[in-house]
Amino acid sequence: MSDCKVYVGDYGTKLLITLTECDGVTPVPLGTPVAQEIIFIKPTLADPNVNERVVKTSTLETDGADGKIYYIFENGFIDVAGKYKYEANVQLASGKWTSTSGDFKVVDPLAV
Repeated sequence: MSDCKVYVGDYGTKLLITLTECDGVTPVPLGTPVAQEIIFIKPTLADPNVNERVVKTSTLETDGADGKIYYIFENGFIDVAGKYKYEANVQLASGKWTSTSGDFKVVDPLAV
């Protein structure tokens, strides 16, 4: 998502994450997760130099065989310009997987 422009106030944007094995290619077959979430570190509205941790429940993109989960930003989530970081966590009966961290930049539409 780092190649995509996201603007303050955007919502409905889909963040898609693929969990892979250590080879970076083979998807982790997710089947029926016990828990799945995406953890965000984002600037705060009160002070953009201070970050907050926000946990959101994610959704399987398909049946889980492709290792893909997503989250669609709701209205009000993208409220401050700055660097947003994220990481996915999925727990199955057989184990727990954490994705590599990613990030994206949120810009103020009037400052572009």
